[in-house]
Amino acid sequence: MNYTSLIQIQSDLKAGKVTCIDLVNYYLERIHQYNPELNVFLEVYTDEALKQAAEVDTKIKTGTAGRLAGMIVGCLLYTSD
Repeated sequence: MNYTSLIQIQSDLKAGKVTCIDLVNYYLERIHQYNPELNVFLEVYTDEALKQAAEVDTKIKTGTAGRLAGMIVGCLLYTSD
């Protein structure tokens, strides 16, 4: 996965090329890979992020997602103290 903008992510989400769960898993893997040396995140809420991703995926599939579907999950995943 190599996204350079949120617009690309949203486009692929709408097209079904990627799911929110795919994205969250990818970024969780990167966090677990690099956080030990970077020490950026004090806590990572894996279960909560995956739950939110599944909820957004369901909304996308049923056509009930808002125009920013998928964006909030990604942004919240990167919020740190």
